[in-house]
Amino acid sequence: MGCRSRAPTAPVNSEVVKVVASIGRTGRRGFSLTEILVASVLFGLIGVALFELLSSGARSAAVASEHQLATMLTARTMDQLLSVGYYTLNEAVGTDEELDLAQVGGAGEAGTQAEAEASRLVADGFVFGGRYSIERADTGLLRLSVRLSWQRKSDGKQGGSLAVVRYLANPAAGISVRESFGGGQA
Repeated sequence: MGCRSRAPTAPVNSEVVKVVASIGRTGRRGFSLTEILVASVLFGLIGVALFELLSSGARSAAVASEHQLATMLTARTMDQLLSVGYYTLNEAVGTDEELDLAQVGGAGEAGTQAEAEASRLVADGFVFGGRYSIERADTGLLRLSVRLSWQRKSDGKQGGSLAVVRYLANPAAGISVRESFGGGQA
């Protein structure tokens, strides 16, 4: 028979096991009112921050849409002015008039008679109006400017404004941009 020795072990007391298992706990189940209030406040703050983030994104998208529509209308108006040619525009030097945006077309919806008479364009819930001017910048060079402003149709608040300036050279002058800036022949 072999002799095996066993290490002596202490008897396990069930009370000791319960005490060790409950370290860090007070023997209760659930959450206290303070813990629930703190968690509610944290969730509320996170919810408010997320809501603000989403609504800020929606506002930014709406403003971008306003500016995109205004840019398109301004570019279309400038293209119509440029389409008449240098000589016709040269005869109109000194002009500073209200734009007839009702003639721009394409993006409008039916507005009231008063809006049509005021040469305004109603598009996507905005009322657009503007002015254009033709000035002589230099000999053989015209300066065309288009200024557009808009307001929200629903509340009448000013939406914004946009100005575009283009220079148009006399085609008979024979001046090239390259020669003007010292570039020479290509």
